[in-house]
Amino acid sequence: MKYRQLILSCEHASNHVPADWRELLDDAELLNSHRGWDIGAIELAQYLARRLAAPLHQAHATRLLVDPNRSPRHPQLHGEAIRTLDRSSRQAIRDAYYWPYRQTVETAIRDTIKAHGPVLHLSVHSFTPMMNGVARNADIGLLYD
Repeated sequence: MKYRQLILSCEHASNHVPADWRELLDDAELLNSHRGWDIGAIELAQYLARRLAAPLHQAHATRLLVDPNRSPRHPQLHGEAIRTLDRSSRQAIRDAYYWPYRQTVETAIRDTIKAHGPVLHLSVHSFTPMMNGVARNADIGLLYD
């Protein structure tokens, strides 16, 4: 069965650093941690997309470069290393990695609403079991707007 009113996304699917930014983001330990990406999230999103025959949109760069899950004016839109860059460099990153992803997902949602009515947009993330020294025991979390 195909759910025409379900859209899946995975904003933290990858810890990939595009070549132009590798010098600033060359910390393998950081990139391979939950700060670099949501470990296991893309596999779950791909499984759900197959099982539910739903479209899946995924970001292809680490959230340490720019976090497509944050609003454009959020103070942590960029990771710490990127926040130190000049305004035009940060804008170039947003233009290359943030806006195209956001616009693709927003267009898919708008088009689906227009064609089929209300949409369930399920954004797949994972939780790190330990954050700031505190154990987390959430099996699932739901945020809504």
